[in-house]
Amino acid sequence: MSQNGQQFSGKASSCPPHRITSYTFSTQPYSAHLPAVMTDLEKCMESLIVIFHRYADEDGDGRTLTKKELKKLVEKELPTFLKTQQNPKTVDLILKDLDQNKDDKLDFEEFLPLVVGLSLACDKCYMLHQKKGKK
Repeated sequence: MSQNGQQFSGKASSCPPHRITSYTFSTQPYSAHLPAVMTDLEKCMESLIVIFHRYADEDGDGRTLTKKELKKLVEKELPTFLKTQQNPKTVDLILKDLDQNKDDKLDFEEFLPLVVGLSLACDKCYMLHQKKGKK
């Protein structure tokens, strides 16, 4: 039994329940809830998870990105962002900024603000282009 009184099945594919605001996610494997066809947003979420773990697995850990793994991820998956940066220490700065527990690695939760921040910046550009197109 967990600290919050919920029982877990103990299966490797099960996840403990997570709560975001008022939404609760089941302890059942995520795949047990998937419809035959995923929505575009579900596919994006899956891609984000798969990409993170692909790079995190390079050192055999699979749970965190080292500086080397983060650098490779940014170079391969965010080349446009990297090209726009004028600082050769961009990856160092990202790691320092996002590494909440100061272990010199990023877990998935620490990695997400990078994706969110870049998405917000892209959304601002998108909205500016939408405004210009309507004039």
